Amino acid sequence: LEGQLNVIVARDHRVLEVGDIAVAPLKTNHRFFNTSDTPVTCLIEIRPARQLEKSLRIAYGLARDGKVNSRGIPTNIWHLALIFQFAETYLPGLPLFIQRALFGILASIAKWRGIDKALERQYV
Repeated sequence: LEGQLNVIVARDHRVLEVGDIAVAPLKTNHRFFNTSDTPVTCLIEIRPARQLEKSLRIAYGLARDGKVNSRGIPTNIWHLALIFQFAETYLPGLPLFIQRALFGILASIAKWRGIDKALERQYV
């Protein structure tokens, strides 16, 4: 809608201008980012969205409260596992079955400890 947005889908890097679109098929590595000092306004549609909005609200709340590192990653392993599970997000380069097992166990423990409900009360 405004500015230039860098988008990488699989290995294809594009710079989107006003009116351009990009589509990331399900389970395709992708990221979007701004490399300029000029703000970018964009519309992102996620289908099906499931719990993505909740994960974004929590992630931004943690960032606002200084509970993330310089790259925006939560410093608390329970928070990280829950956000990954809510957003159905996975890291490139690490086999998916390992991530699902590891973050699934950590998220289950976090839920058992009530951390998910505390994050929802505070940020959602």
